[in-house]
Amino acid sequence: MLRYSGTSSTANFVWGQGDFVSGVANQNLSAITSATLSQPTGLAVDGGGGLYVADNGNNRVLYFAAGQASGAAVANRVYGQAGGFTTGTANLGGIGANTLNSPSALVLDTSNNLYVADTGQSFKQHSSCKRRRLVV
Repeated sequence: MLRYSGTSSTANFVWGQGDFVSGVANQNLSAITSATLSQPTGLAVDGGGGLYVADNGNNRVLYFAAGQASGAAVANRVYGQAGGFTTGTANLGGIGANTLNSPSALVLDTSNNLYVADTGQSFKQHSSCKRRRLVV
């Protein structure tokens, strides 16, 4: 994921890779980490500048708090992998309120509730203090 500031055509921040020239899923590491991405497909930014990323290839959504360094950003929260940053299995442990299968799009409402289009399951997920799964 890249960020371009203002009208600049040069990216000034990178998430999921250690630099601006790498392009291999999960940074070509042998394990998934809280700093890697595989096929990011959607994003949402909260009121504090935190970034939610739909990490489709790892069947999860990651939250990166604002204020981190480019190329060294580490997720603070993970959705869809039962709280674990080092797995990427679809529906880890079975389909449930804390699993995802190919999340693709994200939306935050005015109360910072996160909605996830979980395309591998044809569901939408809603995350706040209470999580519920909505069938579409």
